[in-house]
Amino acid sequence: MKSSIPQIVLTGSSGFLGQHLLHSLIHEPLKGTANAALEIHALYGGMEGFPEAVSSMMSNSQVKVHVHQLDLTDSAKVQAWIDQYAAALDICVHSAALSVPRVCEKDPDKARALNVPTTFLEGLAKHNVRIIGLSTDQVYDGTKGNYKEDVDSVNPLNVYGQTKVQLEELVVKLSSSNVLLRSSIILGPKAPFLPEKAHGTFLHFCASRENQETTFFTDECRSVIATDTVVQIIRWFLQKIMLPATNETTKTTAGIFHMGGPDNVSRMDMAKAAFTLWISNRLSSAGGKGQDASPRSEESSGHHHGQWEIAKFDW
Repeated sequence: MKSSIPQIVLTGSSGFLGQHLLHSLIHEPLKGTANAALEIHALYGGMEGFPEAVSSMMSNSQVKVHVHQLDLTDSAKVQAWIDQYAAALDICVHSAALSVPRVCEKDPDKARALNVPTTFLEGLAKHNVRIIGLSTDQVYDGTKGNYKEDVDSVNPLNVYGQTKVQLEELVVKLSSSNVLLRSSIILGPKAPFLPEKAHGTFLHFCASRENQETTFFTDECRSVIATDTVVQIIRWFLQKIMLPATNETTKTTAGIFHMGGPDNVSRMDMAKAAFTLWISNRLSSAGGKGQDASPRSEESSGHHHGQWEIAKFDW
C-alpha cells in the first residue's frame, strides 16, 4: 500500500552520481514537501562502509533513509526485495550501471544483467512505481551530431550503448509515464560519502596524471554536463512526479530527454580546461592517430577517426 509519505528507491546509490543525488535529497528537501516527508530506499551493490557513511551524515536531516545491499543481477534476491518493499514505493531512480565501455566489452553478459535489471524493473512496474532511468548519449553512433530525442534513431557502437538501448526499450514498454534521461559525460567533485571508493570522473583521472604523458582523444566530442546540473534535473522530475497528477504534468514528465551542456568538447579540450583551472596553463602536446580499446561514438559532432594527442601537464 502506498504511504502518505513519498517513497523513492535509488539504485546505484553508492556510485558517483548516486552518492551526489542521495546527498542532495538528504540535505535539501524537494520543494513542496516537508523535510521529513520523504523516505528513501538506497540500494547499493557491495561497497564496504557505505551504510555507515550514509548514517554519519544523517544527524541534521529528518529524511528517512533505508540502505539495502542488493545484487540486481540475482533474480531470487531481487524478487524477495520487491515482495517486501515495492508496494509502498512511488518512484525509482535507476542509476546503477556498469558504465565503463571497455569493461562492458570484456563481459557483455554482466553488463546487460546489471544495466537492464529486468526482474527488478518489471517487479516495480507491477506495483505502479514510476521509473526514472539514466541512459547515455552513447546510444548514438556519432556520425551526425546534435541529436534530437524525437527525431534521430539510435545506433550504439559498443556494448554499453547497446545495454542502454535495451534499458530504454524496457522502461518505455513498462509504462508510457516513465522517464529516460540520456546524459552526456558527467563531470564534477568527488563523491560525498566515500570518495576514495566511488568511481571518479574524467577530471579525477586528469588529476592523477601528474607529470605523465597521457593520450587524450581529440575527435570524441561530448556535451559535458556538471554533476550538480544532473542532480537538479533529476530532482525536478521527482518533484513534478510527486505533484498531483494532471494530463499536462504527465506530458511534461514522461518520455526520453537529453541531458548535456551547451558546448561540444573533446577529451583533450576537457583535459586542458581541467589543468588550466586547477593547476597551470603549461601544456606540451604532440599529435597522432590511434585506436581505442573499445568502440566509441562521436556523440556531439563530427566523425570518429581515432585521432588523439599526447599531453604532459606540469603541476
